[in-house]
Amino acid sequence: MRVLVTGATGFIGRWILPALAARDCEVIAVSSSPNAASCHESTAGQSDVRWITGDLLDHSAIASTVAQANADTLVHTAWDTTPGTYWTTSKNLDWVSASLKLFQAFQQSGGKRIVAAGTSAEYSWGDDANLTEGVNEQSNTLYGVAKDSLRRTLEQWAAVKNLSWAWGRVFCPFGPHERVERLIPKLIGRLCANEPMPFDSGNLIRDFISVQDLGDAFAALATSSIQGPINLASGQDTSIRDIVTILAQHMGRIDQVQFDSLPDPKGQPKRIVADIGRQTNELGWQSSTTVKQRLIETCDWWINNG
Repeated sequence: MRVLVTGATGFIGRWILPALAARDCEVIAVSSSPNAASCHESTAGQSDVRWITGDLLDHSAIASTVAQANADTLVHTAWDTTPGTYWTTSKNLDWVSASLKLFQAFQQSGGKRIVAAGTSAEYSWGDDANLTEGVNEQSNTLYGVAKDSLRRTLEQWAAVKNLSWAWGRVFCPFGPHERVERLIPKLIGRLCANEPMPFDSGNLIRDFISVQDLGDAFAALATSSIQGPINLASGQDTSIRDIVTILAQHMGRIDQVQFDSLPDPKGQPKRIVADIGRQTNELGWQSSTTVKQRLIETCDWWINNG
């Protein structure tokens, strides 16, 4: 199987590459940077991946990029996820347009299967039930609506073209190379700096999954025949308080944390956790490592590389 991966230097994409290679796939990675191969090898050790340069937001270059790859499977993870802006940026519209062009070019070049990265933000958040594919898919954010509209368009178009497709919905990934503005790298940085950490109750519950495991889940999905949306997650309830406590205890700095000294954030859903029935029963995939162990590994990575 020859697989083209977009977003290959990104937070999630970089971990899909070795997972595909481990499944004996021929892997082609696309990046807008001509230096991506050397940079990526220094972080993930993937010298057996073929790199091609291409800017997916340049519509005129998409067809040639896809033709160079000559892949039968596409794993599309490229998108704008800049912290603080990605929920509302008009770049979401740019990526919908670019993704549709990419899908068309891939199909026209003989591609057979598309696997794309979705998001838990496609669901309507509010009640405490596990989020299930096909239920309450009514986002109220531009980011979530953009992703969901792309998924719906792909679903209908793939049926017309007799194209295999799947949509991996990502929940709360964490791990090495995450943007430093995000929760876990920020927490580790403050603990390392011996700063006091006033915090709210930390009672919000999320579905955390390590990005290494998520990369493996995407590789499993790409090499399967499963179609449609599927949650890729741990399926575990993990509170923000749990996250902070695990990290602080591992670093021996729990005394820096001051829970309940700040008000809880308003307007945040109390619980966002996936129903992983499809992932477990149809894809046959589950993480072999606990969230706690991955958090400790992530903490050590940031201490050594942050």
